[in-house]
Amino acid sequence: MKRLRLVLISFLLITLMVGCSGKQVPAEAIDLTSHCQQVADGLEELWNAYAYPEHFIKSGYKLQYPLEGDFDPNRYFEVLTHLSLPEGKVLDYVYSMEGLGGVPILYVRGENDPQATESPEFGAFFDLIQLDGSPESYFEYAVFQEFSNTFYLFWHANYDYRVLTCGENAMETIDGVINIFTKEYEYTPPMERDRMERANKAAWYIEKDGLAEVRFAYFTPFGGLMEQVYQFEKGSTPPQVARKTTKVLVRFETDLVY
Repeated sequence: MKRLRLVLISFLLITLMVGCSGKQVPAEAIDLTSHCQQVADGLEELWNAYAYPEHFIKSGYKLQYPLEGDFDPNRYFEVLTHLSLPEGKVLDYVYSMEGLGGVPILYVRGENDPQATESPEFGAFFDLIQLDGSPESYFEYAVFQEFSNTFYLFWHANYDYRVLTCGENAMETIDGVINIFTKEYEYTPPMERDRMERANKAAWYIEKDGLAEVRFAYFTPFGGLMEQVYQFEKGSTPPQVARKTTKVLVRFETDLVY
């Protein structure tokens, strides 16, 4: 649970964990819940291997760059094994401390090219991601779009934090998240536990009407358990998002204010 930590420098940084339990999959769908759990576990292990870099804070509120030993976004492909980049391309990021928080902004550059000198357009690099065409690749592509910039969040950026929830350990993980508030702030936010346990946390893939549809759930302490559905245009390369919908399955709110 390293990722949900409030790091104080006058402010706090949050980090979270992953999990899931309820599962109802449509008969016509390909069940990806087990794959979802593997991805969730892999991402959490990857993120937890890196501590928040002090140099991002010490350098002040300006555009910053990762140093050797900081999180390497190219390691995402160790977990998201059905995705890749074109040969000679690498993922990189700048770190924006503008405004009331800190957030990484990913981009793609040539392997031997210098780092970006200006803030890239958020999400512009998604069109360069290659899928192997399997249902798992569409799922990973959706997860990548949803979670790729959720590392090293600082202060107000933590309001956008969410964790992928799937598999059999959801309530254990969600309880672990709640325990952070209980332990560190002596405050236990109210939760509709029965509804949270019964809520559908399955992940699946369906093809219909020329669309590839991916469904999964995630949890955020600043909103609750959410259903996320991506619909991609099946014939496009790379797949274009035709529609993205988010639905609250079980509302959950903390009183924590940054």
